[in-house]
Amino acid sequence: MPIVIVADWLLDPRRARLTLRQGLLWLIFAVAWIAYTMIRGSLVGLYPYPILDPANGGYATVALYCVGILGLMAIVCWLTVVLGNAAGSNQGRSANDSGRPSLAVADGGTDTSKVMKSD
Repeated sequence: MPIVIVADWLLDPRRARLTLRQGLLWLIFAVAWIAYTMIRGSLVGLYPYPILDPANGGYATVALYCVGILGLMAIVCWLTVVLGNAAGSNQGRSANDSGRPSLAVADGGTDTSKVMKSD
């Protein structure tokens, strides 16, 4: 399923630009999951991954893993914003288009450059 989502994102990108702030907001889920996992693990004594278990190296080691993983996720978020904006800005442009809407689109269909004047 992730391949389908990436294909959809690349083939039909959003029309609105993404901001870095939006990308960093995606990390809230990861931070919340880590907090929940660490609290639950300390209460139950069971961690989903050995790298999150403080018994395997202490809380400092777990903190380093968490910071590293969040750092990598922040880079992925940044790449998503940059690539998504690049894909969205190239969508629907012709080779000689400057990125501005044509007169045909801007004024409801009347392109004055193509109207022939009669004398």
